[in-house]
Amino acid sequence: ALANAAAEQFNTAKSPAQIADAERDAVAALSNGPLEASAVRTLGLSAALTGHPDRAASLLSLAQRMTLRDVPTQLWLLDASVERADYPATVMHADVLMRTTLEYSQVETLLIQLASDPRAVAPLVAHLYVNPDWRRSFLARLGAEVIGPDTPFMIFRGLMAGPTPATAEETEPYFMRLVAAGLY
Repeated sequence: ALANAAAEQFNTAKSPAQIADAERDAVAALSNGPLEASAVRTLGLSAALTGHPDRAASLLSLAQRMTLRDVPTQLWLLDASVERADYPATVMHADVLMRTTLEYSQVETLLIQLASDPRAVAPLVAHLYVNPDWRRSFLARLGAEVIGPDTPFMIFRGLMAGPTPATAEETEPYFMRLVAAGLY
């Protein structure tokens, strides 16, 4: 209960003193129960907010090892992996978020944007090979929304080389867009 109170206190903090109070409560929660992921998250987000990115990364990575289902932790780690252009980590955090939240269109949009970076294609395709629950939706949006035909083509070509090629249903929005644009 104290860990959740510290997290709520941090979320509503409006001053450095209130952030410090949330940190104190998070430390107290950890002394009572060292596996309180929300307390570790509170300390990590506080470190990020107060200009200690290395400490934040360490604490939030620890919070993730305690539970993958903590959305604020995953969002911070996703953002940090995008900033570092660490695309395997980005895809992993995006996958966790899309498996644990009902509304993941913003995360899906981020992956669609990243797919245009050739460095992101291989990690994304490798993850799509395992056929995550969100694959069909992602491929439909990728094919229908990406302006240039090259990005979806790179993803679909990559999938053809793997164990789970794209289905006709998954490629249909892409081909329909190509036909409509006179490119096919």
